[in-house]
Amino acid sequence: MEKSHTFWAAVLAVFLVGAPAHAQLSATSSDDWPGNVGLEFSKVKVTVGPLWLDIEEEAELSAAPAYGEGYGIGPWLISGNFDVPRGTVVTGCLLWNNDTLLMGKLRGRADATQKFDSLVPPLPSAYRYDPLQIDQVGDSTYHLKLYPVADGGTRRIRIRYLVPVTSTAGDVPVLPVLSQALTGTSVPSWSLDVRGAASGLKIFHDGAWFPLAPPASRNLDFATCGAVHLRWTSLAPDGSRAIRGRIDTGAWQGDYVLFTGRIPDSIGRRLDIRSETVFLWRWIQPGSFFDNYYGGRYLTSYGQEAIDQAQKMVGLAGQLAGTGSKVGLVADQGSGDTSAVVFPLSDSAGSDFRRMNTWLNGIDVNYLSARIPVPASSGGSSGNLDIAKNRQSFRADLREAAVLYSRDSGIVRHLVVVTVGPVATGGDYQEMPDLSGLPATVSVSSSQLIQGIGYQWTCSNSGDCGYMVADTPPLRSQWPGIDLDGVQAVRLGSVNLDSIQGVRLPRIRTRVSANLSMTSSQGSLQKDVVIQRGPDGSWTAGINAQAKGIGNQVTWNFFDDSANVVASWSQTPAWIVANGDSVLPRLWAVSPGKITPNFVGKTSIAPIFGFVDRQYSLLATPADSMGRERQRAYVDSGVPFLSSKDIFAKVGYGEDRSSGVRSVVQAKTGLSVRLLAGVRKVSIEFAGLDPLSIEIRDLRGHKVADWSRQSLVGKTSVTWNGRNSSEGSAPSGLYVVVLRTTKGSFAAQVALP
Repeated sequence: MEKSHTFWAAVLAVFLVGAPAHAQLSATSSDDWPGNVGLEFSKVKVTVGPLWLDIEEEAELSAAPAYGEGYGIGPWLISGNFDVPRGTVVTGCLLWNNDTLLMGKLRGRADATQKFDSLVPPLPSAYRYDPLQIDQVGDSTYHLKLYPVADGGTRRIRIRYLVPVTSTAGDVPVLPVLSQALTGTSVPSWSLDVRGAASGLKIFHDGAWFPLAPPASRNLDFATCGAVHLRWTSLAPDGSRAIRGRIDTGAWQGDYVLFTGRIPDSIGRRLDIRSETVFLWRWIQPGSFFDNYYGGRYLTSYGQEAIDQAQKMVGLAGQLAGTGSKVGLVADQGSGDTSAVVFPLSDSAGSDFRRMNTWLNGIDVNYLSARIPVPASSGGSSGNLDIAKNRQSFRADLREAAVLYSRDSGIVRHLVVVTVGPVATGGDYQEMPDLSGLPATVSVSSSQLIQGIGYQWTCSNSGDCGYMVADTPPLRSQWPGIDLDGVQAVRLGSVNLDSIQGVRLPRIRTRVSANLSMTSSQGSLQKDVVIQRGPDGSWTAGINAQAKGIGNQVTWNFFDDSANVVASWSQTPAWIVANGDSVLPRLWAVSPGKITPNFVGKTSIAPIFGFVDRQYSLLATPADSMGRERQRAYVDSGVPFLSSKDIFAKVGYGEDRSSGVRSVVQAKTGLSVRLLAGVRKVSIEFAGLDPLSIEIRDLRGHKVADWSRQSLVGKTSVTWNGRNSSEGSAPSGLYVVVLRTTKGSFAAQVALP
């Protein structure tokens, strides 16, 4: 049967584009026909810890021709993306080869991909190859490839992932991630096996909370259960969360501490910014969201971007909304509607906020398909670009947005214009609209919200160079007929705006700096911290650290814009002790607020802690089969984390003991690194150290800024302006400052807001 390979490549690209919030798995036959993936069986086991969920998901997958018998011959290759909750890391996988278990091992991504491709034959062959590969392709998105699946057969896999608890409520969503990636083909129910010793454990499904005493199993109806959450009590009486553990063997032995404490209301009131943010979201030529081929309808990259944007707005709204701060939405869906979808300004506790999130979470391929008419011809339809109509729509949407803002004083007001779809270019199309309807205090920014992935040329200390994966800022929005750049220029952002995930938004905290310290008889730890406000309006700050001999007392220090001490106090939290807990180092590794050891040159967290990141893959091949005794041990327990020996036996993946590299928080070195209060700048002081060089790197080892020996002659300090080597604004987060001298190297970390 003849067909166009170019056509089917385009069809498959629909499923693999970007890093979607609603992921999809698909199949390809040995003769390049597309296929559907079925989920024949699903089982989930959740182990509940004090600050984490250890989730194992087992699935039995099948593949069948998308267009019926005769339109595809096995073996089939299953591939596609699946999403995980925010902050989750995949830590292991198993693949069944009949009765033999193959355990995925961590490998460099390029080597793993080459090995996988070498095991997939170019022509149909016997089913003796068994590669399974899992890569990270987005902040919360992973890519899976599995080969082979026979005609009428199934393959059984199991993945394991760690979900850290980031909310103070201990409320974490739980859904089979592979089932979510197979919308429309999932089995009608799945089993949930919960184990652990958490107190006050409850499960939310079917719209209500139920007590759940582990160990417990429950069969859930996947079609009707909706959101499934686990909630448990993990807070101390003073509202803090404090957990510590100890590893006694290996190169990485020491204490691990994770502490998040509530900031008193008296200080929180000094930090608060009241803000009102309206998202103005518009679909440009929505007919371009789908392609129409021979009666089949396929989502394009524009349609997928619309789905991604909806999820991004949910996340940003959750960061912004709190006591005194509100978020609203005006959504012109671009389908000829005479009125927009409008959600009034509301904080996170309001019903309008919940309705807005529910509506945004419902934006998926089915919603788009129901809203957008079927294009009349093959190849998709971009619709008619009517500049006059676009300008009219913009004015109407501005009026809708303008009436949402309150008249209260002392509030930061901001409008974020978000667009998706093809845009005609050319200066003749642009005009400056009348903005007089907006309140005078409203500033404007625009963004497509979706952060891209680029490649950055990076050289290590040993001289090895190559392209490294790096996030790129989201593109600005465009609106046909409207000069959005001009709109932003005349509505300049004030000092109360900052970049959050690459998007200009009201800050969720003021420019007040703070640090936390912990002292013991063996030394002291001190670090600048990020002050965060939760959806309930409370303020928190935390210190996460790994060292030897960490004390039990935490000291808080707050500074105003002039670096004067606002408040200082000490407390001894009610620590949850988890010595020997192998999960704790992984929580520490992925925590956004840790004091990290030195990650320089080629080093990375991944080979230390055994989880997949954008440089590493999990790969299972026939060479990774396990013996019978080990298989029996793992059949019921699932995919193991890497053992303590695997994690801690090696020296050199993060700290080479012979190199003299040490963290300033573990030794008095004379190196001082601190965030200057009131400005987005970092002071690096090194009196008496005679530096050879200074580098600033992110936590994946990418060099962000550096100073040569010549530029440091005669200086005792330098200031980093928070920008990278291309003079772009560095993303918010943690950075490692490495100072090299003739006597050794020293490092410290700093949190850039």
